[in-house]
This record gives sequence, structure tokens and C-alpha cells, in this order.
Amino acid sequence: MTRPRKSPILLLDGTGVVPSRIAHRLFFSSSSDKHPLLIASTPGTDPNGVKFDLYDPTTWENPFVRAQELFGRGSEMESEGMKVKCGSEGDTNETPTEMDTAADTTTPLQQFAAASSPSTSRKQAHHTKGTPVMIHSIYLTAPNSPPSNAHVHSHASRTASLAASDEQQRAPSPSPSQQASLLMQFVDYARLKHGTRRFVLQSSSAMEPGGFSLGRVHAHLRELGQRGEAEWAVLRPTWCQQDFEQPCHVRSIKEEGKLYSATGGGKIPWVSADDIAAVAVQALTREDAPNTEYLILGPELLGYDDIANTLSSVLGRKIVHVDLSSHALEHRHQSFGCSEEHSRLMSSLDTAIKYGTENRTNDVVLSMTGSTPKSFRQYAESMKEIWV
Repeated sequence: MTRPRKSPILLLDGTGVVPSRIAHRLFFSSSSDKHPLLIASTPGTDPNGVKFDLYDPTTWENPFVRAQELFGRGSEMESEGMKVKCGSEGDTNETPTEMDTAADTTTPLQQFAAASSPSTSRKQAHHTKGTPVMIHSIYLTAPNSPPSNAHVHSHASRTASLAASDEQQRAPSPSPSQQASLLMQFVDYARLKHGTRRFVLQSSSAMEPGGFSLGRVHAHLRELGQRGEAEWAVLRPTWCQQDFEQPCHVRSIKEEGKLYSATGGGKIPWVSADDIAAVAVQALTREDAPNTEYLILGPELLGYDDIANTLSSVLGRKIVHVDLSSHALEHRHQSFGCSEEHSRLMSSLDTAIKYGTENRTNDVVLSMTGSTPKSFRQYAESMKEIWV
């Protein structure tokens, strides 16, 4: 019997901190194989042969060609190794057990790369005419350029501006307006040329629909949904705990015992990238179209002074918060390769925090995933070796 053709999920910037966690959850889910996983990354960092660069439209066709090769007509002859499964709602938080991981020490992305390498897929794919396989949903991010192995993509453009170590010589990152325009063009390309219906955008809590940067993409998706032309969800996570793994923070904590911001005494409900990923999987895989936004917040309100105190306790040495002026923060961002527009954006976000825009909590993580969001102390305890 011929199996029904599969409709894969495509993750843009699949090696980013949040998308890689989404990939991990999808890879180890065992409830369904109707939505296998495709990972697209900037050339040079991709794990499975899908070369994709948002800033180079000549690469936009590649994921759709790859989907047809792997999951199109005739691909029902695939090997067991190609069954990269994506779970249904309620089953997408499944993770490997200690026994599972003991049997195979490779990472999920390495396993996927081995299963879907170009040589493997050529043996398994049978090129026949007919309706192309449809990509079910696409996870949209605004990746940095040129590529970095350190980016988090957790909150607005902070990742793009601060991802590189200052030893590296880097070109300024694309502006937020350039990223937004390209993402909207890619959405229209995917839905009009290839029939993709669902788009899940990783935006941020600071970006209202129709506002600057990813807020424009948010408004575009909502308008498409209102016209019945797309299914959509927008994730609006607050500032991410994994931001403190960025080289700029790691270096200042290790070498100076300092954290820098322009937030004053403002509070933030810091959220884990794992919790963002758990919500994202639900939005990508649930049967019903989400057609809404999710404000994704952590369980507690902490200012940078509180973060410094927690790190001091975990590390056993004094860490202090240095509260900069907005102008000084702009210069700091630029020293890490951030454009002037990004620098102004980041400074404005810190100023907004100072005046209370992030002073809020909710139950979105719990209601969407059934799990309590992780605390900052849990995160710090698990990662303390990187700041020693």
C-alpha cells in the first residue's frame, strides 16, 4: 500500500538556539510521521543539505526542492532512518530518555544530517511528475548575516547585534527593516508559488503588530489570516535566559564580573529558550490553525541587579550590574558589529524596560505545554561552567 505523502515542517535558521530546540523536540517525537522535519540554514552551517540564506533570494527555492526529493511521490520507499517524526498536539514535549541517549551520543541534528544527507536522499528519492509535496508550516526567524554559531534569536534583534565576539572582524548586520521586508517577501513566495499555508513567526514581546521590524511581519501575517490566505501564529517571547551565553555577556561576567545594560531598575520575566521552543512546536503542529499571537513570559520578574545577585550566588563570586546611559549602550552594541539602526533599537528597548514595559507575567507556557516555565536560577545552575 502506498503511504500518504508527508507535509514537512521547515525551520529557518535551524541551528539557532530556539530553532535547534524546536528541531530536538520534533526529532524525538514518536506520535506521528506526517510532518517530518526540514532544517534550512545559512550556507556553511546547515546540518542536512538545505542551503538557505534569507538575504540571498536565489537560495529560497532550495527547501522546496529538498522537500520534493525527500517526501514527494515515490519517497514511500524511504528507509527507517529517514523517519524523522513530528508529534501531534499533546505529544510534542517528548524528549529522549537517558537510555536513548546512552545508545547514541550524536546530537539530534547530526542524526538528522546522517539520515538526510544528499547521497542518502538521492538513493531514496524517485523523481516523478505530479503535484509537489507541500511544506505544512514554516518557522520564520530573522537570522544574522554573516552567519554566527552563537546567535540566540530570542528577543528582537539583540542576537544579531551581540552574537559575535569582538575578536572577529564582521560586517554590520542587516537592519531590522531589511530583515522584515525580506521575511514578508519570503512568506509570499512560499504561499503563492509553493502552497505553504502556515507560518509561525518568532518575534518579540517588544514588537507590536504593525510596529517596527518584525512587527511589520506580524501585521502582514495577521492580514493574510483575516483574508483566509494563510494560517499563522506569532511568538512574542520576552528576553531570553540564553542571552547570557552570548560572547559579550560571557566575557564581561568572566573577566570583569560585570553585566551591562541601560535598564535601570526595570524588571523582566526572563524566559527559557526551551519554553519558547515548546510553545513553537504546538503552534507548528496542532491540527487547528492558531491564528493568534503568544506572549511568552517566564515565571518571575527580575531586573539586571537580581540577575547579577543570582549569578553571584551560583558562581560564588561577586557579579555587579553596570547601568549605562542609552548613548553609552549604543556605542557598546556598535563595538560588537551592530549597525547604527540596530544600536538605536537596542538602546530604546532597554529604555522601555527601565520604564516598565516588561513588568508582567502570564500562564501561556503552562497552558500551551502543560509544564511550568523554567526559572532563571535553574538556568544559571545548569550553565554556570561557561562563566567560570
